Amino acid sequence: MLLFKGEGEYSQGKIQAARQTFAEDMNLVKSLGSNEFAANLLVSQQQLETELGYSTAAAPVVAKAFAMAKDRDTRAGAMDLLARTGDASGAEKLAAGLAQEFPNDTMLNSVWIPIARAFTEIRHNNGSKAVALLEVARPYELGQGPNSRNYWANYVRAEAFLNAHDGANAVAEYQKILDHQGGEAVSPLHALAHLGLGRAYALQGDNAKARTAYQDFFAASKDADSGIPILKQAKAEYAKLQ
Repeated sequence: MLLFKGEGEYSQGKIQAARQTFAEDMNLVKSLGSNEFAANLLVSQQQLETELGYSTAAAPVVAKAFAMAKDRDTRAGAMDLLARTGDASGAEKLAAGLAQEFPNDTMLNSVWIPIARAFTEIRHNNGSKAVALLEVARPYELGQGPNSRNYWANYVRAEAFLNAHDGANAVAEYQKILDHQGGEAVSPLHALAHLGLGRAYALQGDNAKARTAYQDFFAASKDADSGIPILKQAKAEYAKLQ
């Protein structure tokens, strides 16, 4: 419940409250001796911070998590985090090891690893290749429950389409997230999907729809702390649409 509370606070841009909640959660799980949960919690929090634009280096966070546990889920989360933040070699090393150790793990090989590799291609401005890598994840996107990736396959595919300057398909992927918000009610990707829609519509030259999407993002962030990097960036982009 503390994890859900913290994710919900991040989704509203209440960064200080979210960090406090995650710290409380971390203290609790450590007191219970749940090292794997603690390691996953650390990586998950850094993933959320990264999506909101905070540029804390991922490597020290991963090292701290691995000092607690190196189970499959912690390594998979670290793999995606490293790829997202530009450590392609570190991410690929983890991907190769996990694929070899768990060759029959459907979610790992069809969703988690493709997401990491797609992140790397996006950073290299190979959006079309990233889209192709994520095709294998389509049967499992929007899935719920243990080991699922919820909205991440759609979100990363949308980012890949943006990178490939394909606004129409990016809109479709972001809209899937917004059309299925009950799947993970506290996900920060809801608000970020509004922002992505704004960027996708702007890419298509539809400034009216882009402005509406940006306004939806600002509405979702109305109680946010000041100074959030992604919010500052969105406001700058919105100003150029006026």
